[in-house]
Amino acid sequence: MTSTSTRLLSLILSSVDASKLSDTAIDRLGNLEALTAADLGMSSLDRIGLLKRIAGEFGADIPPDAVAHVQSIGDIVAYLDR
Repeated sequence: MTSTSTRLLSLILSSVDASKLSDTAIDRLGNLEALTAADLGMSSLDRIGLLKRIAGEFGADIPPDAVAHVQSIGDIVAYLDR
């Protein structure tokens, strides 16, 4: 797990309602980058809020066109690590 992934894990886990985690999310917790917003039980508004928090935490600008392509945590990591 990269340092970006480790920082994201903490941020994400503080942002999700554990009761909404899907069985897939629980199975994938060891592979954070494979998780999707659906696995985490996040609505589209939750997802936008999380991406704003991530942008603030990492000092990154995540433009709307990039947000549209984010499907998994791995996509966020790849964007931040580029």
